[in-house]
Amino acid sequence: SLHDALPISTEFAHNGAGDGQSHNLYINHVDKLVFEWNWSHDAVVGHLLKTRALVSDIRYNRLSDEMGTASYEINVPNAGTTMIVGNLIEQGPNSQNSAIIDYGSEPTGFNATQDLYVVNNTVVNDRAAGGTFVQIAAMVTTPAILTNNVFAGGGTVSTQASAVQTTNFTGATAMAMLASPATYDYHLLAGSPLVDAGSPPGMTSEGVSLAPVMEYVQPAMVEGRMTVGTIDIGAYELGGAVPLDRKSVV
Repeated sequence: SLHDALPISTEFAHNGAGDGQSHNLYINHVDKLVFEWNWSHDAVVGHLLKTRALVSDIRYNRLSDEMGTASYEINVPNAGTTMIVGNLIEQGPNSQNSAIIDYGSEPTGFNATQDLYVVNNTVVNDRAAGGTFVQIAAMVTTPAILTNNVFAGGGTVSTQASAVQTTNFTGATAMAMLASPATYDYHLLAGSPLVDAGSPPGMTSEGVSLAPVMEYVQPAMVEGRMTVGTIDIGAYELGGAVPLDRKSVV
């Protein structure tokens, strides 16, 4: 079956000792992390995903704090080549940290590369006090690439002044016209300002495609994504869901 040919997907939930130093998922200094099709939610004070990998390829996941007390949704403390593509990312109302994606916050042990690509994600901030969607440490000198993302809810898009921001949506969650934000369904409704409003996703400096070719399906599965007209902003394409192409599975 097709499912038998696919990588294993996993749910990570309610992990952490409440000390802020234990997380739903913690990847230490490895050469490469490929994190796809997973659901990480409701961490206890720690992060939903922490990675120190030299290369982190994070695609088509749901990282949602929901009613947990997670700190960062994605923490990449030592920088490194990091691709965050096609994910659903939600900061819950009980989060103790205002930042959602954190990059380069621990300079000791910094990786040799400092290139961050955040492309076609739907990021929703449900924290009433606001937040920062992409927090980048001052010592990171390479401009981050932020393209075709939904940054919904209150907060600052990025702390890096040099970040290259292209056709991102910022504003109240209701303005994005998502199907059911209260139940974490971030599919687009007809008439959404995100439809046909994106730009070509491009490639990394090493020629790796940043184009989203899949969409997350709850729980912890994916389907194919086909661009209809001009690519939509966010993790979903209106009318673009297609059966998964075996050839797109690595």
